[in-house]
Amino acid sequence: MIYHGSDGKPRLLLMEPEVIELGLGSIHTYLKSRGNLGIARPEDEAWLQCGGDQPCQVVGCLARQFLATVRMNPRMFAAANSLG
Repeated sequence: MIYHGSDGKPRLLLMEPEVIELGLGSIHTYLKSRGNLGIARPEDEAWLQCGGDQPCQVVGCLARQFLATVRMNPRMFAAANSLG
């Protein structure tokens, strides 16, 4: 993923392909249990929350920590395949 940092410069974020769905409570429990171990790299603690009671999409290393299995939907594969 390419994003702009706080300095306005574009940056590249690479992460593992794992994706799982989890409730927000599970993520809060994880963050609380890891305590003050320092600030993790963004690619190591990434999730998307759509709001309400919908589950969060947990991606990359964090998904792997929750024993995720690799799951790539056909649209993601087609988009990745068209880049090369």
